[in-house]
Amino acid sequence: MSGVKYLYIDYISFNDEDRDRIAIQHVPPEFYSVPASYTCWFYSKPKLYQYMKQHYHLVYDFIADPYKYYIQLKPRDYEGQLWKLKLYLNATIYQVLLAQQHNRLPLRLMP
Repeated sequence: MSGVKYLYIDYISFNDEDRDRIAIQHVPPEFYSVPASYTCWFYSKPKLYQYMKQHYHLVYDFIADPYKYYIQLKPRDYEGQLWKLKLYLNATIYQVLLAQQHNRLPLRLMP
């Protein structure tokens, strides 16, 4: 992990299986004026969350787009999450506890 305090993931596609899925998407010529194809990586949501929870606390998750996409005719949502580094979270709690111990509260917790 890089030590980034907050990690915001938006518009991600998940595979609900315990493995990632790599697929090739074929795009009709109406989009790029020529036929096109590119790889798509659908992360395993359970695996990603398991990994992220080792280092980050999930602040919230959300549906990023009301429109669905389909994998093998199963409707899926584009999702997003906000994660907060656990060390930073613990440091913030420590600041509050330390301030309370000295009978004063901080004016503002530093991000």
